[in-house]
Amino acid sequence: PLVISWPRRIKPDKTPRPQFHHVNDIAPTVFDILNITPPRIVNGVEQEPLDGVSMVYSFDDATAKGQKQTQYFEIMGSRGV
Repeated sequence: PLVISWPRRIKPDKTPRPQFHHVNDIAPTVFDILNITPPRIVNGVEQEPLDGVSMVYSFDDATAKGQKQTQYFEIMGSRGV
């Protein structure tokens, strides 16, 4: 579970959001909220693209269609889709 509180932007409601999201969606959400483009290079190292999707679309619409098509998991050599 994840709880997001942002009183100046999100109107409180008690409707759970059914869209699937994962921890890798937090950074894209923060970048989206702050209107920041993720850096392409950090300390001379080219960065890989972010895997996640922003959750902002669900803030105002509990019934919005989920934007995540596929989720890949990997831990200690075990993988799942």
